[in-house]
Amino acid sequence: MSYCKMSQSDENDIRYYMKKYGQRHNRFAIISRLMPKYTPRQIYNYWRNYLDPKLCLDHCEKQFIIEWIHEHQKSIIKSQKKCFDYHRYRFEIEIYILASGQNCTDYLDLDCRG
Repeated sequence: MSYCKMSQSDENDIRYYMKKYGQRHNRFAIISRLMPKYTPRQIYNYWRNYLDPKLCLDHCEKQFIIEWIHEHQKSIIKSQKKCFDYHRYRFEIEIYILASGQNCTDYLDLDCRG
């Protein structure tokens, strides 16, 4: 999937439609029908990577999180394997933490025994 830069008007439309349809499971398909020049996947990716208000947008904080994840990748993967018998790739962890606004230290030394 190639990167698409959207106009300010398109970004505003997506924000508006997400407020209106954001709770629906097929929200990106609905928005795509209202904005036919974009596929649901393009809208989804643009929302998750650029427009979602939960995103960490401060460059220094974002860089800190990316470096922290890289430094602690083995500990994170070990905890995931212990808890779930699988692990996520580093970029998936970065996206999750950056989008959720969580504290990085929440992901070390997980005790999954309940």
